[in-house]
Amino acid sequence: MKNFSSCFAIGALLLGVACSKPGPDDAAHDAVGRYVKTNLPDPESYEVVRFGRSTSFTRQDSAAHEATLLHDHLPYLEAAEARALEQYKKAGASNKASSFFETEKAYKKATEAKLQAQRDEKALTMVRDTARLGTLFMHTYKAKNKSGAAVVDSAQFLVYKNGAVETL
Repeated sequence: MKNFSSCFAIGALLLGVACSKPGPDDAAHDAVGRYVKTNLPDPESYEVVRFGRSTSFTRQDSAAHEATLLHDHLPYLEAAEARALEQYKKAGASNKASSFFETEKAYKKATEAKLQAQRDEKALTMVRDTARLGTLFMHTYKAKNKSGAAVVDSAQFLVYKNGAVETL
């Protein structure tokens, strides 16, 4: 009986130590909490609603995210190129050499910017490096906005290995 109670006490002690041990995402959750608080109008009103399941964020994920951002920016570059082309054509019709060369230069610059973005996007989609950069997860929280109303908000956060936090 004495042996059983000793085993039970040791088991309970080990279970207590295991339960109080911080989880692998606790440091990331704390870093995000500090990050969110520093960006709130009323940091004291911050309340955690939920942390989503964490996933590993790799160099490949980072490159894919950057490629998406570039892809989303391409219509703006194409519009800038079209405006520059229109100005170039107008300058050619006006027979003013100075404005013609200026607009030609602007058109070439806009075209090169668009082509470079397309090349960069393609290169980023080819990245296959799976080195882990950090942890990615959704975080939902409650806080007061500038007018004092309590609102629920959420965002996707990336916590790098060094503890730096970024909103995606």
